[in-house]
Amino acid sequence: MNIILINPYGPIPIPEEKWREYRFTIIGNYLSSLGHNVTWYTSSFSHHFKKQRSNNWKDISINENFKITLVPTPGYDKNISFGRFFRDLVFSYKVYHHNFTEKPDLILYSESPLSFGYAGYKLAKKLSIPVIYDQMDLWPELIINSFPKKMQSFFNIAFYPVFRNRKKVYSDLDGFISLAQPYMDIPMKIVPSLKNKPNAVIYNGIDVVEFRKNSNPDPELLKLLPEKNDNELWFTFAGTLGPSYDILNLLNVAKRLVKQNNTSIKFLIAGDGPLKKAVEEFIRENGTQTVLYLGKLKPESLSYLYNKSDVGLSIYTEISNVEMPDKFYDYTAAGLPVINSLKGEVGNIVKEKKVGLNYLPGNIDSLFNTIIKISDDRIKREEFANNSYNIGSIFDKNYQIKKMGILIDNVVEGFNNKT
Repeated sequence: MNIILINPYGPIPIPEEKWREYRFTIIGNYLSSLGHNVTWYTSSFSHHFKKQRSNNWKDISINENFKITLVPTPGYDKNISFGRFFRDLVFSYKVYHHNFTEKPDLILYSESPLSFGYAGYKLAKKLSIPVIYDQMDLWPELIINSFPKKMQSFFNIAFYPVFRNRKKVYSDLDGFISLAQPYMDIPMKIVPSLKNKPNAVIYNGIDVVEFRKNSNPDPELLKLLPEKNDNELWFTFAGTLGPSYDILNLLNVAKRLVKQNNTSIKFLIAGDGPLKKAVEEFIRENGTQTVLYLGKLKPESLSYLYNKSDVGLSIYTEISNVEMPDKFYDYTAAGLPVINSLKGEVGNIVKEKKVGLNYLPGNIDSLFNTIIKISDDRIKREEFANNSYNIGSIFDKNYQIKKMGILIDNVVEGFNNKT
């Protein structure tokens, strides 16, 4: 089949954007391995790196059956801005009006409901082909929740046309996938008939076998990592140092540990973002005994770092809308106990599968007490580590992505029977 993927977001597999393998790259590679001809239409402007990849339409060959087509769009500086909204509209308009040299047989897409489905749902209806939607987050809830609570009721009213159109789109899809269970449950609550359509939760996941055997860290990381003392426990966070993460509370916990002369707990922090300055300021004032900043790591260094660590930190603030973070796949692949603040699916897994401890986001005392609790109980840490390792294979991308082939077959069969 000739399958087109539509999503203006995500890093693409080119040398300039060496990053974790993105969801649509995984999907494209898998579907092309089944013999389908796959084209992923994405924006010329990289949301992740905030830079233009091309000024014109451009094809990038990934393999014999998979290519990426860059759609020229404007860029933007801030994630929540009119510029981003305008970029998405331009992208949707151009894809909708694109002259396809060969008619697609199926569309799989993910786009903001603010674009009213033009780059996926409405294009599929125009071409009279089946369409599958991939729910990767919740829009416009993501935007609404970024505003103060007293303003959210206003924006709920303002976005009513978007909510109404989203419900219409949900009602008329041929298939539905999501990257987390809550992203499946909420749309099905809005439109119960979705339960009767082919659907699947497909976690992003990682290549667990490859991750566990990868031990080739960046030499720069080896220079930064100190010798680990026998009584030391390394609590590691690698990710964006932004306001959605509980980094400031972690630094406040570190201050308490410094005052208590606790030298057995060390926080290893890697990544970049606006809170990097706060991390560096803490180190200038207190040294590196309790907090060590490792900079922005290359992906191949993560496996080595986690292998040296004792606990993985899944620390998010209350404003975060994340349901299933990629770092959770890393932690379980590495067999790390997890300290987590996310509610929903991750919080349930941590509790029910006994892979770590949950704490209240934004609460210094809760985070501090949780860290001390897991530090003081070696037997419990070992139990958490074993359980974490054992569930890691559930999130193997090679296992998860196989759901896609079956779902597409069911979607096409259902569509043909309908027509």
